[in-house]
Amino acid sequence: MINRIEIPFADERPKLTTNQKALKINLDPLRYGTFAEIGAGQEVARWFFKVGAAAGTISKSMSAYDMAVSDAIYGRCKRYVSRERLQSMLDHEHRLNIERLQSSRGGSTAFFAFADTVAARNYQGTNECHGWMGVKFQAHPRDEDSQIIIHVRMLDHENGLQQEALGIVGVNLLYAAFFLHHKPHLMLESLLDNLTTDRIEIDMVDFSGIEFRHVDKPRDEPQAGSTRPERSRDLRTHGRRIAAVGVVAETPHPGRERQLSPCDKSKHGHAPLRVRAFLGGAGGQRKAGRPANGDHHAKSARDRSD
Repeated sequence: MINRIEIPFADERPKLTTNQKALKINLDPLRYGTFAEIGAGQEVARWFFKVGAAAGTISKSMSAYDMAVSDAIYGRCKRYVSRERLQSMLDHEHRLNIERLQSSRGGSTAFFAFADTVAARNYQGTNECHGWMGVKFQAHPRDEDSQIIIHVRMLDHENGLQQEALGIVGVNLLYAAFFLHHKPHLMLESLLDNLTTDRIEIDMVDFSGIEFRHVDKPRDEPQAGSTRPERSRDLRTHGRRIAAVGVVAETPHPGRERQLSPCDKSKHGHAPLRVRAFLGGAGGQRKAGRPANGDHHAKSARDRSD
């Protein structure tokens, strides 16, 4: 028997600024990894360099902006601002960290790879402004991997403001992964810290891996092509509405082993979490024509921003 635990409405987290979050990560001796950012500068890595002590956190920071260079590193793909490209970036960079650094510091380091691929506002202001962002990480040294992927929409009308907002979301994502991974509902609430829903929308959150093994994917996924999550539940967090779909934790009945269907099990036997969430928008409602979930790509396969 599976007991479903609803997400509490209260947000009792200490409120930190983006600087404070980045500095706390930099000063944590466990965390060490790569930043790979394409399409809107290196706005996430910039925060960690800005606050100081970045040498304790960043093994490499890079931006494979040219498409031919990106293909040479991560392999070819149909669309460059896509979940497919993001996943290849996360897999490649995380694997390199472990291959190169495991023998020298693997016993005391929890490695991570952060990546984003984004289409920010172009010079003409004619493109759709959105992107994919994620982190693949070890919660503890030599641990199995966990992963969080989000899809974001930038709503500011200036490129510089979009880059700034993207950097803040990236810091929020990393902080949530490292310090809130044991409380997924708090992770969701923290993603828009120091931002407003007039600047950023997050319309998909996907967790998977060992740290999220007790949180299972929703039984009732939204129908393909739907414009709004079905059976969504509203969470109000300091004036923001978060409509979350199927965010549930599973606890086994006392004395019984937790049962998983074969399709729910990963290769390690853990149930992946697949959370579909929508953070932002007027009154928590989705604007017409925007899909609620699934892989959404830029209008052009080679969309880029300057």
